[in-house]
Amino acid sequence: MLDYNCTNFNGIVAVDGDGHIVWYYQNDNQVFTVSQEDNHDIVFNEVSLNVGYTMKEIASDGVTSHSIDDILADGSLCAPHGRWNHEMLIRPDNKAWTIGAEIRTVNINGKDTLQTGVLSKSGT
Repeated sequence: MLDYNCTNFNGIVAVDGDGHIVWYYQNDNQVFTVSQEDNHDIVFNEVSLNVGYTMKEIASDGVTSHSIDDILADGSLCAPHGRWNHEMLIRPDNKAWTIGAEIRTVNINGKDTLQTGVLSKSGT
C-alpha cells in the first residue's frame, strides 16, 4: 500500500505481489504518510491549500471515521509546510505516532532567527 499523487489522481493504492492494483482510494487532495491499523482502517495525511494538513482515518469502503486538522494553539494553520512528516506508525493502542516539525525562534550570534527541529508526538 502506498500513497500515489499525479496529475489525474491523488490517493492510496494497494498492489499485490504481481504488481496488480487490488484496491485504491481516490482523494480530493494530495495524500502522503499511509499506515494501516489492526482493524484494517487506513490512516493518512493530506494537504490542502485551504485547510492545511489533515490526518484522516478511513474504512476500506472510503468512509472517514476520524479527522484532525494541523491547527496551532492560536487557531491558525501551520503554514506553509505543516508540522507532520511523511512518516507515521500506528501503535497497538491505535495512537498514531508521527515525526513533526517544531519551529522556534533562536538567537544565533545576537540575531533572532527561526529554526526548524524535529519532535515526536502521539495523537489519537
